[in-house]
Amino acid sequence: MKPLLASLLLGLCLEPSASARWSAGGPPEPLEATAKKAMRELSQGPLQGRRLSVLVDVEAEKSVDVGELLSSMGAEAYLTRTGGEGDPGPEAFEGELEDDLVEGEFAHENASREMVVGDVLVALVGDKVPWPLTSPPPWWGPSAVLIIGLSLQCQAARMFQMALVERTTWVSYLCPIRTQGQARFTVLSWLPFDPDQRLVSLGIWEPESFSTFSQLFIDRFKSMGGHTLNVASDDDDAPLLFLDENDEFEGTCKRILDSLADAFNFTFTLTHGAPDLKWGEIENGTWVGLLGEVYRGRKDLAINYFTITYERAQYFDYSISYHTEGFGFALPRPPPLPQWRSLVYPFTWVVWVGVGVVLVFTGMAFFLLTYTQPVAPDVSLPGAFGIIMMGLVNQAPTKIPASWSLRVFLAGWWITAYIIVISYNCNLIAVLTVPVYPKRIQTLEQLADSHYRLCMLDYGEFVPDALLQSAEPVMSSLGRKMDLVAVTEEGFYGQEDCAAHVLADSNAHIETYAYLQLTYADMELLDNVYFMKSQIYEGNLAFFYRKHTPWRRVLDKGLQRLVEAGFVAHWQNDLIQQYTRAGKVARGSIPQPLALGHLQGVFFVYGLGLATALLVFLVEARLTARKDHKPV
Repeated sequence: MKPLLASLLLGLCLEPSASARWSAGGPPEPLEATAKKAMRELSQGPLQGRRLSVLVDVEAEKSVDVGELLSSMGAEAYLTRTGGEGDPGPEAFEGELEDDLVEGEFAHENASREMVVGDVLVALVGDKVPWPLTSPPPWWGPSAVLIIGLSLQCQAARMFQMALVERTTWVSYLCPIRTQGQARFTVLSWLPFDPDQRLVSLGIWEPESFSTFSQLFIDRFKSMGGHTLNVASDDDDAPLLFLDENDEFEGTCKRILDSLADAFNFTFTLTHGAPDLKWGEIENGTWVGLLGEVYRGRKDLAINYFTITYERAQYFDYSISYHTEGFGFALPRPPPLPQWRSLVYPFTWVVWVGVGVVLVFTGMAFFLLTYTQPVAPDVSLPGAFGIIMMGLVNQAPTKIPASWSLRVFLAGWWITAYIIVISYNCNLIAVLTVPVYPKRIQTLEQLADSHYRLCMLDYGEFVPDALLQSAEPVMSSLGRKMDLVAVTEEGFYGQEDCAAHVLADSNAHIETYAYLQLTYADMELLDNVYFMKSQIYEGNLAFFYRKHTPWRRVLDKGLQRLVEAGFVAHWQNDLIQQYTRAGKVARGSIPQPLALGHLQGVFFVYGLGLATALLVFLVEARLTARKDHKPV
């Protein structure tokens, strides 16, 4: 156990003093009796089934028996005291990062080991406020705080402005009052984003009126009262966030914030990037970039392409995931195969061989079948092959055989030839209008084995280090071939340098998948590259907030509705299509008008036929000339 944690145990978890009473040996004061009754009703009512922890300062024990209060609850609770001997105080936690203490365990009076702060923190507050309410340790994060006043001086404004209260979503204050000579509690809450900073009275404490958790703890952030959220963002992250032709912010994240702002009544500001031009990582022990702005409290949340990772979860709160995406690769588009070979592209070589075998077999079978007839027709072997070949060019023989067996044979062949011809013609139309490319790299294994290196902008993304440290041979191999390019403030922020390496056939460009497509569309280079189907480090995108942001759950509800209704996916796809000029990403697959180059194969076959005919003509002429000059 760490020394700091050990001192915390000594100071915060002492056994109760048996002499701590309202009045030693005398009957309990009305407020103490009311507090006991309220504690019992709370534990059996709205707090039933929840993990409770109780916070109290030792000064309060001079006027109240904390042990009896806990016993009256009739439920297990974890007691934390402050102000006693050995209490390290708030100074002990200054500068502590959250992960320095998250592994700590605390002693329960029954010798069990458990975290001090449970689901609900019940703070017993007398004249002196326990310091964890005003200077909470970074790892204190209860979902709800219930303050019970043990002094007839109701200090509601002071209670609701304490640091732990301000960063907790669900907060209520049982403020003691005297009515008709009796001590009672009135239930108060606070609307922090209300323009008038309104204190809300929920009524006098009665177990019947506050039987559920939602009745005791109202939604304090149902409306954010026109509050302005300062958002850390980067305008070079299409389609999530970018500048349109009017230099106005646009993108999926912008549309999400617009919808949430309308629903929950807030406004927001965006930035064009982080002051240090970093994305968001830990450097020299501190967060930099957009996440660094949020971590230091300069901004309320960060948007853009941020996936949920274990490291980020230790230091930030995050929203539900609104989109899933990974990092893709852009490679140089290989030149299309020669167009003069387009006539053979509709079929694979296996199909061509199969068609050739069928032709030979069918021609031989037809020739042999003619000699089984009672009257053998005058058909030679070349003639039989000619009749069979006529079926492949939509030609019929000049004379149909008289034998029905030959007719049935030819009918079966013509149907087969018709299907072959239709299949060939359909594929030929596609081949003539869409360029045919050689086999491309589409898997990580193929990319790792190729001569291509990787190129990426050096803006602080985790990918380069993650690839190098990966235990997978393919991933680590890619990491060793990574070339990082410096970020600039001109043009495409340095992405054009990676694009130049891609066009030089030396590198594959790695970046978030949608952003990569849109960047090449903006650089008008889509016709020169293609994008691998494989992606790496696919993750869930989310908004990131400061730790213990109390209003994030409210925005999560709205974000969940947008995701489930399909709006986020629709906006993402709509922006990609719009930003790439109505689907220019797939321009290589758009049919094009036939040009002379598409018919190179046809003219090549025609020229080959003319050359063959000329050769046959010369041979015939030669043979005829020799026959004419032969002596009689």
